Amino acid sequence: MLPLTVFLVFGVLAQQTFADEPEAIIGGQRAAPGEFPWQCSLVVDGEHSCGCSIIGPSKILTAAHCLNDVVAPPYTNLRVLTGSIIINQGSSHVVKSARIHPNYIPDISAAWLETPIQFDKFQTPIPLADSPPVLGTVCTLSGWGLKTVLGNPSKVLLKMDQSIVSNQVCQNNHGLKVTESHLCAFNRRGSGACTGDSGGPLVCNGKQYETFADEPEAIVGGLRAAPGEFPWQCSMTVNGRHNCGCSIIGPNKILTAAHCLHVPGTICTLSGWGRTDMLGLGPASPVLLKMDQSLVSNQVCQASHGLKLTESHLCAFNGRGIGACSGDSGGPLVCNGKQYGITSWVLRCARGKPDAYTNVYHHLDFINES
Repeated sequence: MLPLTVFLVFGVLAQQTFADEPEAIIGGQRAAPGEFPWQCSLVVDGEHSCGCSIIGPSKILTAAHCLNDVVAPPYTNLRVLTGSIIINQGSSHVVKSARIHPNYIPDISAAWLETPIQFDKFQTPIPLADSPPVLGTVCTLSGWGLKTVLGNPSKVLLKMDQSIVSNQVCQNNHGLKVTESHLCAFNRRGSGACTGDSGGPLVCNGKQYETFADEPEAIVGGLRAAPGEFPWQCSMTVNGRHNCGCSIIGPNKILTAAHCLHVPGTICTLSGWGRTDMLGLGPASPVLLKMDQSLVSNQVCQASHGLKLTESHLCAFNGRGIGACSGDSGGPLVCNGKQYGITSWVLRCARGKPDAYTNVYHHLDFINES
């Protein structure tokens, strides 16, 4: 099982075109500069590792599994990149402290930066969901994960819309236990989050609910993000390499996954720099990719995966060949302008099953206490 989580981060790129760049987030579209300003990237040892989302001037949100091996200070091999859709570019931030959910299973974590993020149209925080989503809500995932299961991470931020599905559906699909702390979303087989998208944000209706041409795509099947399109997106780096996505939620606070919306049908957007091949073995997307996914019920998600899901999960889906992949973990799933999910995990990238996210709404107490 590939660990993922929807959260984000990056740096400013103006007046730039990406017609000749490969895309990422399997089945997603490339994001436009500034389209996902809350998106960030966690860089570990110089390479993109996970997505994350900006939820404050010095705070990001990402997946717990994205920080599992780098939670003890000093964080010399970890960096958070914000303000750019191009992987490994943008404003670099030193991590001052990090906190993983005490139970870990919720797959959510938060990190604080040494210095505040200077907000502008390319890097700005994403509001967090203050209520559970309706099944079917379409949310957006963004990230720099693998573009194909066996491909490389996207060089630019990709995005993808996914619909929220019930945890029951998500659990039935994965065969794994999904709790109320999770949130699932789906697009279609062949699309979805992949390696490198973990920790990135799932945004629905403008809020993060849980903390992707003729070129190969990344966030598998995602679209390239434009500079400033996701100003809240940030990237967490470890030893100079992107590790996870994160989101800016304050001057000195970002949100990412511990390693998501609960209204099936809601269209949300995923963004990230994860790998863009369906096996999640290639490099991360060089640019931020995005993908729309519809939220599906946890029941549908559970039935699809064969795993047990709870209210702490949220699922979204687009379709086969589209979805999150390695490197998208920790990035945000955004629905209606709010971050509802944090890219958490997928068994296989874009194989026609819903992607599972950490439900941001279910963990507001943890986030606000951090």
